Amino acid sequence: MNIEELLDHLEKVHQWVKQNMVIPNTVQEDLFSSQRLKTVTRELEEAKREEINTNKLISTYRSTGRDVPKDIKDENSSWKGIKERLEQEKYDIEQLLSSSHEMMDNANRLKTKLNFIKNDIQKYINMMPKVQPVMGKPRATPKKLRVTLPGNEMIFDDTAVSTFLKTLQYIGLEKTASLTHITARRHPLVSTYHPNVGEIKEINGFYIQVNTSTHEKSKILKRYAEELNVNIRVEVVE
Repeated sequence: MNIEELLDHLEKVHQWVKQNMVIPNTVQEDLFSSQRLKTVTRELEEAKREEINTNKLISTYRSTGRDVPKDIKDENSSWKGIKERLEQEKYDIEQLLSSSHEMMDNANRLKTKLNFIKNDIQKYINMMPKVQPVMGKPRATPKKLRVTLPGNEMIFDDTAVSTFLKTLQYIGLEKTASLTHITARRHPLVSTYHPNVGEIKEINGFYIQVNTSTHEKSKILKRYAEELNVNIRVEVVE
């Protein structure tokens, strides 16, 4: 990924955060929750007062040795239950408001950081010198092999590979395969098994490595000719 692609990617991330990490109606929801919190707090204080009052009334009955009426007990129990419910609701609202504000803060911080990164990269791009494209050199014409045999006969095909293979056949594939010390890619150049490496050509059960340069092919043919006492002249031509 180059710098321009990175900048474009960051812009897409920034837009996604901007669109998705701000909760719709957050302000309205927070406003509703805040108003409900005030109401719950007021109702909770009232429930606590009523519970205290009924507790005092129960204590008065008991201190005078009288039985506490059932309706007073029920009222006391009711206010206690209301108080506990309101305490839980108040806690839940406070947690909701805290989480909402924290998420909003995190989203805003992330958007700000992404914007800083984007701006820094853009500044870096603007500071980079403009580089003019350099035209590459035209490709050289592929070199060929020309092999002169006794009697001035020639093996001179359109490709170096074709000339190379025909010359090996002229020398003798069985003979060249016996010279296992002549190698390419750490394997005998001519063998009776597939080495599974490089570019291989198969001729009559012999496997020949052809993934070498034209100059290397020339040297290999000269070496075979010298070691097998074959009279040929090998040239590299345009």
